[in-house]
Amino acid sequence: NYCLNPQIKGLLLDIAVGNEEKNCSIYSEPYNHGNSVIFCENIHQTGSKQYRGVVQILRLNTFADFFEHVRAIKMDVEGFEPLVLQGGREVFMDLQVPFMQTEFQPSEIYLRKGDPWAFLGNLSDAGYSISRQSYEYGAMSREQMMNAGSYPQLVDLYMTHKDAWKVNQPVSYTHLTLPTKAQVQ
Repeated sequence: NYCLNPQIKGLLLDIAVGNEEKNCSIYSEPYNHGNSVIFCENIHQTGSKQYRGVVQILRLNTFADFFEHVRAIKMDVEGFEPLVLQGGREVFMDLQVPFMQTEFQPSEIYLRKGDPWAFLGNLSDAGYSISRQSYEYGAMSREQMMNAGSYPQLVDLYMTHKDAWKVNQPVSYTHLTLPTKAQVQ
């Protein structure tokens, strides 16, 4: 998306986000470099996945100062959503980013030793409504949200903070300035 939309200003960093700072190994299928998986523990079997290198994991809170004017976040982290939320508590909970969209696949979250229902519950507790349809309608009740049978293998979830519509600012991606590598390290 970034390469296809040159009007978006920013900086691509060769890092990943999680709940703690460390270095981890990144793997992907031989034919696919874009759908990578990160392993932070010593593993002996990766199936057909090939080692691609080491990636630095940082907490999203490291970037909190840069998220002050962010109006939307898209998260597609292959089951690591709860860890990103833990490492970005200040960004998600304190700054109350108005709109978020994420892929949600409970089986992938379990595979990464996470709890998909705690992830949804934490977002709900922070004032986000969650919908499988859009930001504006289709919000699920907490009971619907926690019903495992309501999620097929993979769904997109749209999260809207309770105060999102009170902000009278247009969403603008052209004024976002991301940190430089020097500021991150």
